[in-house]
Amino acid sequence: MPVYEYRCNECGAREEHTHSMQKTFNPRCAQCGKWMRMVYSAPVIVYNGDGFSKKDRRRGEKNG
Repeated sequence: MPVYEYRCNECGAREEHTHSMQKTFNPRCAQCGKWMRMVYSAPVIVYNGDGFSKKDRRRGEKNG
C-alpha cells in the first residue's frame, strides 16, 4: 500500500498514513484537531536493468 503525507494548514504538523488508493481518507491533526490536507510530491522512480542510460549501450552502437 502507498504511503501518503498529510500536512495541517493550521499548525504545519506533518503525518504519514498508509491506506488504499480507493479509500477516501481525511485525517485530523493530532496537535490541533483541524483537518489535514494531502501533500503532493513527485513519485520515487527507480530504473533497474540495462538500457536506461547511455553508458549501458553496447559498444559500436551509435548514440542518439
